[in-house]
Amino acid sequence: MSQRDVPAAHGEPDPGTLSALANAVRGISSPFACGGSVLVRKPPDIRVRGGHLFSVTPAKNGHDQERLNERLHACCAPAKFGAGRATRYDRSVREAVQLDAAGGAFDVTFNPAKAGILDEVRRALAPSDEGSITAELHALNLYARDGHFVPHKDTPRGGGMMGSLVVCLPSHFYGGALVAMHHGADVVFDWGREIQADPDPRRIRWAAFFGDVDHTIERVDWGSRVTLTYVLRRGPGAVAEVQQGDEPARLKGELAKALASKTFLPKGGTLAFPCFHMYSQDARWQKRVSPITARNASTLKGRDLAIARAALSLGLDVTLHPYLVESCADEAWELKRFPTDAELAHFDHRMSPDIMEEVLPLAANRGASPVWVVPPPEFNRTPHRYRQDADGISPIQPGLPALQLVAGCEYSATGYFGNEGGDTDFYVYAALHVEVPGWTARNAMTRSAKAGRSRG
Repeated sequence: MSQRDVPAAHGEPDPGTLSALANAVRGISSPFACGGSVLVRKPPDIRVRGGHLFSVTPAKNGHDQERLNERLHACCAPAKFGAGRATRYDRSVREAVQLDAAGGAFDVTFNPAKAGILDEVRRALAPSDEGSITAELHALNLYARDGHFVPHKDTPRGGGMMGSLVVCLPSHFYGGALVAMHHGADVVFDWGREIQADPDPRRIRWAAFFGDVDHTIERVDWGSRVTLTYVLRRGPGAVAEVQQGDEPARLKGELAKALASKTFLPKGGTLAFPCFHMYSQDARWQKRVSPITARNASTLKGRDLAIARAALSLGLDVTLHPYLVESCADEAWELKRFPTDAELAHFDHRMSPDIMEEVLPLAANRGASPVWVVPPPEFNRTPHRYRQDADGISPIQPGLPALQLVAGCEYSATGYFGNEGGDTDFYVYAALHVEVPGWTARNAMTRSAKAGRSRG
């Protein structure tokens, strides 16, 4: 029996209360991508191992730009990508050349932190992080005429990875827009058009997005698109402080109102919030279900972090639970923990529920499922699509949580990763569980808090 078929603990709460909570969650505006531009004193210099020095500057037109960048192009190798665990080269999937920064193959006279970009990224994507964000140079990518990359996710790169930063150097090209896609919303960075309108060689364009966000490079019609890519990590000591007024006020208010009601889960229960982002399956999550605290809440992204912080601010226990969602009958299974590589090795193109239950660490059926504030994913309906601005403002907020297909937990929408496959980290679907004490315990907590304020 799937999680959906089991009655909720101690009866369902009032539908009106759940609806108010769900609307408060959907009302949280949280961008998944951001971007902008900065002026530098001079265009960045690129020094390739062996002593070659390049400066990428705008030519008169796309044709001249191709000729101007020929020497840089010749220093690069065909760009790779990940397909599940494998690393592949396929020009129908990715047509580009690349310089890998690993081992000092090249360096560049550009520092995203000194340019103020990382402060902008933190304010947009991780505003509650007390720690800094760091950028680790990963590669130089050059997309010439007909260059493109189909939709894919970032390759997960260990604990602390937040996402990617893409820096576009001032080089003329037509087409080649970067499109970030999440829950039916698109954020488009059309740098080729911007460079045509403002070819100042000192202006550097950039975009940043979370690692689980699908993104694509549209086909380059003409010219030469040159970008630097960085791995964004949360710096040491990043803490999402839980403080009054800093969490989304509406969600906290609705949660507080529900907790104050004697009829809301009078014997206690679990509220489940499907995560709106996917999370990298690294070693931190493979031992047990992870409690979310003020110390580690910064591992969450966007709206998921806002939900956790609202619950933590009310003294509620929050945990991150991995789930699998089957795409035919829309069944969901809770896992004890994120699956290991050995367990994932059993996955075939399709896996029957019976086999899945034998090889994966499913949570024991305790006779009751959590109460879903927002419904889990459904595959048997057509999601809406709409555009969203880079600042997260949209006429319609996304309502679909992160999607996780059985036998597809390491995949992006197309099955492709950014640069190579991997055997340790995958993106998986998860949900936040918020434990609600019974009315007697809640009432005692309220009386104790009031007594404390009176003594103060």
